[in-house]
Order: sequence, then C-alpha cells, then structure tokens
Amino acid sequence: MIEMEVLYRKYRPKRFSEVVGQRGVVETLRRAVEQGKVVHAYVFSGPRGTGKTSVARILAKAVNCPNTNSGEPCNDCEVCHSVDSGTFLDVIEVDAASNRGIDEIRRIRDQASYVPVQGKTKVYIVDEFHMLTREAFNALLKTLEEPPPNVLFVLATTNIERVPATVLSRCQIFAFRNLPESAISARLKEICAAENFKVTESALELLAKLAKGSLRDAISLLEQSVAYGGEVLDAREVRDALGLVPEEVMDGYVDALLGGDTDRVVEIAEKIESSGQNFETFLESILERCLERYKFTLDVRFLDVGRFAWNLSRQLKYANEKRSLFEAESLLRCQAARRSSISEKVKEEKPAPPLKEARETSKGEVQDEAVAETRESGLVEKVLRYLREEGDMSLYIALSMARVDVSDGEATIKVRKDHPFNLEILRKRQDEVKLAFAKFSEGPIEVSVEVDEQISDKKERENSSVNRHQLEELSEEERELAEKLLRLFPDRVRIEKTNGR
Repeated sequence: MIEMEVLYRKYRPKRFSEVVGQRGVVETLRRAVEQGKVVHAYVFSGPRGTGKTSVARILAKAVNCPNTNSGEPCNDCEVCHSVDSGTFLDVIEVDAASNRGIDEIRRIRDQASYVPVQGKTKVYIVDEFHMLTREAFNALLKTLEEPPPNVLFVLATTNIERVPATVLSRCQIFAFRNLPESAISARLKEICAAENFKVTESALELLAKLAKGSLRDAISLLEQSVAYGGEVLDAREVRDALGLVPEEVMDGYVDALLGGDTDRVVEIAEKIESSGQNFETFLESILERCLERYKFTLDVRFLDVGRFAWNLSRQLKYANEKRSLFEAESLLRCQAARRSSISEKVKEEKPAPPLKEARETSKGEVQDEAVAETRESGLVEKVLRYLREEGDMSLYIALSMARVDVSDGEATIKVRKDHPFNLEILRKRQDEVKLAFAKFSEGPIEVSVEVDEQISDKKERENSSVNRHQLEELSEEERELAEKLLRLFPDRVRIEKTNGR
C-alpha cells in the first residue's frame, strides 16, 4: 500500500516566517530566541487549527538548533530534522486529555530534573492542558514556580478560562486568533499551485468561509473536495463533496419565509432531512446567507430572517423532534408574513381618516385625536415588530390577531371568543406582554386581556338572522345537524339550498 501524507501535515510551517495569520505571536517568539530571552513557560491559547502546536514545535527547534539565523531554525541540521520527524528525545509532546492525572504530571516533573540528552533544552509541549485535574495542576505549579535549568514548557489550550490563575501567572501568555478568510484563501491557493490542483476562486472562498478561521480545517476540506471534484473544482462541487445545501435551496427558504410560501417550506424541510443535513447547520448557513444578501440589497428584512434563523437554531439544539420544530416555527413565520402583507395592502387601500376635532387635555393642552390614534397604533406595531424580531412567533401571532385599544396608560387586548388558543396564550403570558408594551411606552402602562364580546355577538346575531328562516325549512334531522354546526362555528356556517333542497 502506498503511504500518503495528508496535506495539513505536509504543509505544516517549519519556521516562524511560514506561520499564517499570527504575526504578532511569531515575531515576539523569534526575537526572544534571537536575543536569548526565552522564558521557562509559555501558554498558547486560541481556537483549534490556528497554529498553536506548529509554533510550539518551531520554538522547540529554535531553542535547540545550533545554526539559528535571526531566531529562525535552519531546518538543515540533524536537530531540526529530528524534531520535524518526532524522534528528538528532548522534545516531549503530551496529550493532557488522555494524561490528565497527578501521576502523569509527577512523572513529567521527575523527568524534567534530568539534563537534556540530545539538545540544549528539554521542551515539554502539553496539548489541551486545561483538561488536567486540580491535583495535576497543583503538581505542575511547583515545577513552574521553581523550574529546572534548561527546561521549557509550552502549554497549549483551546479553553484558557478553565486554567487556574495561579498557573497562568507563572507563564507568558500568547493569544492565537482565528485566521481571516483572505489569509486562508491565499494559503489554499499556494497549496493548490504546489499540488497542481485546479480550483476556482469561488471554491477557495467557500472553503475559507467554511473553515471558520481554522487553516487546518480549510486544508482538510480542500483535500476532501479535490478527491470528489472533477478536472476543475468549483463552488458547486465543494458543496456536493461536503454535503452542503445548495445556495438556491437557502435562497428558496429565505424567500419562502418572506413571501409566506408554506408549501415551499415543507418541501425544503423534506429535502434537508432526506439529504442527511443537520437542521441547525442549515439555519446557521441561512444567517450567513441573509447577511450576504443584506449587504447587496440593504433590505432589512434579510436581517430579520437571519435573526429568526439564529434563534431557531438555538431552539433546535436541545429539541428531540428537530424537523417538527423546524417546520412548525417556519410555518408560523410564513403565516405572520402573510398577515403582514395583507395588513399592508389594506392600509394602502384604506382612505385617510378625516381630521377629528381637537380635544383639550387635563393640563389645558390641545391634543389632536388623530395624532393620538396614530401614536397608539404605532405603539402596537412596535410591540409586534419587537416580538417578531425576538422570534416569539406564538405570542406575535396571538397579539396580531387580537384588537388592542390603548388609552390613558392602559392597553386592553380583546380576543375573539372563537380564538380560545390565542386567549390562553395571552393570559398565560400577560406579564411578558406588559413588559413588551412598557419597553416602547412613554410612561407606565397596564395590560389586560379579555374576550371581545362585541365582535362575536355581532357575528352571531348576523348568522342568527340570516340562518333562522333557513332552519325552519329543513327536516328535523337536518335542522339538528345544522344547529350543532352553528354552535361550533357561528361565523363560518351558511345554509344554502342546492338542487331544490
């Protein structure tokens, strides 16, 4: 079998100048080596795939290489080759995730007291050292307080918050940051040129974006995509190779939410599940896609959908029935979009109300009633917009379907009698509604929820007057059925004669 070296190992940097995106860190370390001011312990903190272990190995070479040039290892001597191949006896790498106990740290402490075997400095590279137990940290602390001569500790971690302050205070700390997409894309282009890969710019940009700041992940994704792609790797083939949802599907979902297309939402949910995609990952992609579309169009509706997608992805994180929740929330969003669209059309068609007579307030000031009405309706619109932006669609829909009267510091929410579900939601969450109104009200405001008897009774009277004489013409069996239906659905049942009956 032919042994192949994976790309991220093949193109691992071997000198400080080759490290991508961490100029401040590597320049400080290079000068410390050049000036002979290397301390006994360093902490390398940062996200995975940003070069912590690679820089630790370069530092280990630099402090042991007999032919350094301006702080850089020569990469030609036996010491440099041994460190690169992992056979140098004085460079010991320890995985703290699997060697986290006090016994392992005691063993390291005892070995550190011996002089180096091959080089000038014994280097311990401890990866994920935040995984050590409390007892292990205490054992390591003594060694860091009184370090043996010619010993260097490089402690790498992705979670520095879990490291005791007593340990950190005895080390120099270097923060590695996520690499910018431009730097990752440029490095991938260099690798493609060296390996004779034909990859389009759009594919490189997509790989850089998917890596989320990790160069190692970007190189691994490139290798995986090249193995799948054809003669020239483009963005579509990258998506196919990595099992990502195509852009047209993401755009279709966004447009469906904006346009209230419920059928399209169900179709997309089916497509995501059948392709084995993760709904949370899909929604995170929707957020990024909405940001892109906003930058091109400056349409704030895309930001609104992006916020909704992000909130829904957090809800799905702990949900068992992910598809069901995805569909339910998306369909509610579509219904809200439909109602909003209808309201806008009605508002456009409705003529402007006549100017009402001014009334004098208790303070003797003249206040126009039309202006007061506009301000009150504006308050309700602000509350509805706030609930929608927060992704609280159940409360948003319940409130949008109710009639809200605002006057004298009191908001009265009137819910139709035939909307019991909305009534229950608003009564159970009345305190939340009050907080939402208080957020935009000029002064203190009280909120009450009641049944809108006026609307229900009016409709019942209309139905009663229309249907009473039709009931008299029905047979006894038909009349009994019709009366039951009228009681259940008073505003939805109409009696008509068909074919003489």
